[in-house]
Amino acid sequence: MAFMSVMIPKGLGAAVLATLPAQRGVPGGEAIQTITFAVIMATTLLSTGLFFLVEKRRILGFYALFFGRNRPLVAPPLAGQALPEN
Repeated sequence: MAFMSVMIPKGLGAAVLATLPAQRGVPGGEAIQTITFAVIMATTLLSTGLFFLVEKRRILGFYALFFGRNRPLVAPPLAGQALPEN
């Protein structure tokens, strides 16, 4: 569940729609496009950082606050594999 919450959509649809005002010559269209692209880049970088932290099991306690402590936050190990150490 923690990995799924980190893998948020990156806004490909928003990027396509943000180019339309600039193409149509709408005043401020370039600003809309620039801001949208910046937000997409920021969420991509944030997602990468959060993915790393979840993989290293550093912020699982934070996600346990939202999802509950009785629900598994990571998949159980495959047969023959041990859980990673904290």
